[in-house]
Amino acid sequence: MVLALAVVLIAILALAATLLLRGGDPEPAPPAPATGAGPAPGAADPASPAPAAEGAPGVSAAGEITLPPAFDGLQEELARRDPGDPMALGAADAPVVLVLFSDLRCPYCGEFSREIEPDLVAGHVAAGRLRLEWRDLPTFGEGSRLGARAGRAAAAQGRFWEFTAEVFAAAPRRGHPELDEELLVARARAAGIGDIDRFRADLRSARFDAAIDADVAQAGELGIFSTPSYSVGDLPVAGLQPREFLEAAIADQLAARG
Repeated sequence: MVLALAVVLIAILALAATLLLRGGDPEPAPPAPATGAGPAPGAADPASPAPAAEGAPGVSAAGEITLPPAFDGLQEELARRDPGDPMALGAADAPVVLVLFSDLRCPYCGEFSREIEPDLVAGHVAAGRLRLEWRDLPTFGEGSRLGARAGRAAAAQGRFWEFTAEVFAAAPRRGHPELDEELLVARARAAGIGDIDRFRADLRSARFDAAIDADVAQAGELGIFSTPSYSVGDLPVAGLQPREFLEAAIADQLAARG
């Protein structure tokens, strides 16, 4: 029952994020402008979400934060809490788990990685209040699938988060980066992955495809088809949200858990 209700709500939130927040990424973005060109006059920056419409989850133009309804038991449905998961950060018994559906070709996922994730890790994760769990949702063709394989190849050598940080740091701020083997190998070297031959072999193989497909299937069961989408405890969230929204969501869920 919890999961069924969450499916409905997440689908609604995903639509709202696409139409109102512009922080989700369900389809390829328009080509980036020529070097030196900025957005057209009056156009919104596609790397930043627009303020939430009145009553919609998000942060309004006036700075008012509206959280989505919580569904008791959603965290228990989604969080795996595997202490050996190399694609998770934080204590397995942290009171709040943020489950993130992401794609290495998604520009909004990149903004989350660069601008929000480091503060969450340095603050809530380090203090034992929050755990991050990554789920693969390759959305933009074979490049996204290759990126998901690369992430798991990095995870197999204990460098998943360092690798994703390198990929997102090097990605353009607009549009979807092209990911190929040589680019991913370069990012693996930068992330400190020691056995590059093993990384290449894993990247070329179907070794991790079943695990990737399991994440995609879980997303589909929840009605999630865009990235980033995530849950914060029992709160389902769609689209890139400002840091203050996530801080409010985490505080709400910490309070709910005493």
